[in-house]
Amino acid sequence: MSRTAAAAAAAAAAAAAVVLVLYLKQQQRRGGGGADEESPASTASADVSILGDIFCDIMVASSEADCNNPPLIWGGDVVVDEPIQAMAGGSGLNTATHLACAFRSSANSTTNLWSAIGRDAWGGIIRRHASRCGVRLRGVLDAPSTGVCVVFSGPSDRGFVTHRGPIADLALASCSDDEKAVLVDDGELLRTTARHVHVAGYYNCPRLWGGPTASVLKAARARGLTTSLNAQYDASGQCKLLI
Repeated sequence: MSRTAAAAAAAAAAAAAVVLVLYLKQQQRRGGGGADEESPASTASADVSILGDIFCDIMVASSEADCNNPPLIWGGDVVVDEPIQAMAGGSGLNTATHLACAFRSSANSTTNLWSAIGRDAWGGIIRRHASRCGVRLRGVLDAPSTGVCVVFSGPSDRGFVTHRGPIADLALASCSDDEKAVLVDDGELLRTTARHVHVAGYYNCPRLWGGPTASVLKAARARGLTTSLNAQYDASGQCKLLI
């Protein structure tokens, strides 16, 4: 991925969070939300539910790295000048973090993130981050592993090596009977959402492509909720929106 494409994908996640924050604060000022008093969602536990990706990002940065001096040489040993860091990431978690922090002062505003992580060390990093930022993790929290993205970053560009882990098999219970699928209960997701459903990191979740995403967004709208989608970057380079 070029730096331009990577920056655009990161900016899209931040922009999605900003737009959602502005919208929900406007709704709060008006004293209303997506669901009316008679809606089953009016007793929900979250203002916003996000369905999408989570990764633990391993950041490898070098101020001297470029196409002639890459941060990784197969068979070699490259020394970098910046500390290598592990941090919570992914479009879904980044958006949830922005929202949770923006609404931290409101006791009645909560953010649920429906995704999948494991009980490994990478998952521990994500759990601690979510707890610190006030993001409620929902979905599959005991997968065999956690998705990990190694980010090689230099002044002019960056590259990625990604293991999607359970995110590759993240699916909606109403749309899949595959025993290999990592299932999210989309019925519960909808029942426990009061205002808005956001789908994040769409291209990182192949089992959500097409019909499943269209289905959950349509069902959310039928319940009086507002909806949004951040496609993120398509690693295949095709960038075809499949819904």
